Amino acid sequence: MKMTQLYKTAGGIQNTLKEYVENAWTPQNNSTTYTRLTIVDRNHNKRASDAYVKNGDFLKIANIQIGYTFPKSVLAPLKMESARIFTSVENLLCISGYNKYGDPEVGNTGDNSVLRTGFDAGRYPYPRTFTFGLSVQF
Repeated sequence: MKMTQLYKTAGGIQNTLKEYVENAWTPQNNSTTYTRLTIVDRNHNKRASDAYVKNGDFLKIANIQIGYTFPKSVLAPLKMESARIFTSVENLLCISGYNKYGDPEVGNTGDNSVLRTGFDAGRYPYPRTFTFGLSVQF
């Protein structure tokens, strides 16, 4: 995802999507739905606005685990009480129209403020993690 830097604030650098920059109002492009972008903004067009809201509906498989527990009849000659083999995957799949912009659950940059819930400031996505294991009890 390519971002274009527009202006700096006390809280850090604010960015906007390339799509917005290319389709924002200009004197040459005045038939667009996006507002004018400016650094000097006496009308406060950079304040919170539903123009920046994206649909975050999604279906996610966050964790799936598959395992097999061996029957006691197989384990008795090996002097084992129990044995289980398993594999799991974290963050397997996310289906969303928001995927163009990243994972809708990623959220803000670590500020735990309730006022920033759902604000996507470009954090790294959650990693897909594969785990394999064997659990044995003697």
